[in-house]
Amino acid sequence: MDTQSGWLTGTIPNFNATETDFTFGIKVRKRDNIEYVSSATSFTMTVVGDVDSTVSWPESDMTITTGEQSQLDVIATISDGRPVQYELKSGSTKVLAGNFVVGETYTIVSAGSTDFISIGSADNTVGTIFTATGTGSGSGTASLGTNQLPQGLRLNEDGLIVGRVSFENMMFDTGTTTFDIANLYTSETTFEQVYSFVVRVYSADGVVDTYKKFTITLNANSDKPYESLYARALPAQAKRDIYDTLVQNNDDIPSEDVYRASDYAFGVQTDLRTVIAAGLAPVPETDYVEAMSKNFWNNTFRFGAFKTARALNTDGTVKYEVVYVELVDNKQGIDPVSGLSGSPALRQDVRSNTSTWTNPLVVSETMPDVSHGHYLASQGNDYYVYPNSIENMRDRLKNRYWLRSTRTQSITRLDAGQASR
Repeated sequence: MDTQSGWLTGTIPNFNATETDFTFGIKVRKRDNIEYVSSATSFTMTVVGDVDSTVSWPESDMTITTGEQSQLDVIATISDGRPVQYELKSGSTKVLAGNFVVGETYTIVSAGSTDFISIGSADNTVGTIFTATGTGSGSGTASLGTNQLPQGLRLNEDGLIVGRVSFENMMFDTGTTTFDIANLYTSETTFEQVYSFVVRVYSADGVVDTYKKFTITLNANSDKPYESLYARALPAQAKRDIYDTLVQNNDDIPSEDVYRASDYAFGVQTDLRTVIAAGLAPVPETDYVEAMSKNFWNNTFRFGAFKTARALNTDGTVKYEVVYVELVDNKQGIDPVSGLSGSPALRQDVRSNTSTWTNPLVVSETMPDVSHGHYLASQGNDYYVYPNSIENMRDRLKNRYWLRSTRTQSITRLDAGQASR
């Protein structure tokens, strides 16, 4: 620093791919009377290292739909392949005037000598939120803002954004909030649909340490939640150990070949389960219990062959491949007309002759016990049975709670495909 002019001059040595803040204080004295000295003013200088040539970030703008399982990520390309980790950058990210990005939204932290009005702000007051129309100049700083991901999503340390987006993208109080927009259906607000967050990428050795702001726009094209029902196997521990030995063997399933390895909805599935029905309407659990009182009890499935299915990108290229084991349900039969696999009727009458057969319960019978709470001594025997094939389980639920809109069906078919993992 030149003590006469106040200029800071010199050459900064090469930095790694980091952004480092240097804070220092400056006092001003009179030249002819050094007893007159000002209080110290603090300055912060951010030195940006060789980030551009070392770290290449993906696109900052992303979109996701309510109810959708996230396949988003913020994974950067590191030029030398150095292992890195990701996290949401804590606190506010201060940016010095002259470094603002046109189109980004900022909050004024310190006004300094910067005229924020000239670059899109309503005023120069600390705390004002504005969208930059220029890079700015002077000593003022502004923040990129706090981190906010859509409800249901989280950032993994490997850069994957995982989770299923909640259908509740907007929630207000009990009617005391009002809007000055005449019709929210035709003139939507956007504050509950656009989420901004800052991601930090860093390496353990400190060579890489930088950040970038991302935005997720939530497309609320479905305002009615839907759920899926699964059947889950609960084998003995010995059999569970055999399965774990298979799926956790890196020689058979190399981790680098696994799609979204750290994502619970993709990657290697540790649970043995199969989807029974997808796209079910949300109802109280008591309604599901009532529906499952028929056709639902223990069933034994057999393993069939290993099979694969492919998910394709919009251009027809393979996005990922699913490896799964076919389940064989011995409760299924053969349709005598089509010759294809067919399920028994949801309800079957086992009487030998429906018009003449009678067999009332009498007090003298020992089985079933007439004192049982489910029977009356005066009632006729139960003669309906409800076969528990997997198709019957599915039909029992679909007949009551299936979502029938075309848009929802297209979404639920995707859920069913994901569930097959």
